[in-house]
Amino acid sequence: MTLNPVISTLGRRLRLAVIGGGPGSFIGAMHRQAARLDDRYELVAGVLSSNHERAKTAGLEIGLAPGRAYTNVLGMLDSEAARRTAQMWLPS
Repeated sequence: MTLNPVISTLGRRLRLAVIGGGPGSFIGAMHRQAARLDDRYELVAGVLSSNHERAKTAGLEIGLAPGRAYTNVLGMLDSEAARRTAQMWLPS
């Protein structure tokens, strides 16, 4: 067994998208920090606020690419699903 089974299995970090956890959120920052410390995950997209301006600004501030800092959940799901490498697991 390797120290990082995610990278061993996928050949890369698992890509994550987040909903919520933007400005003023304690738990959002904690989740991002834990994912980074674990080194098995890469945050690639998110909707960080229900306020469009704050969502975009917060996404850029944490390092999301401009086209992946979304302002609404359905827009993010549609755009990310259309990506060639997208795989989504949604709770049923």
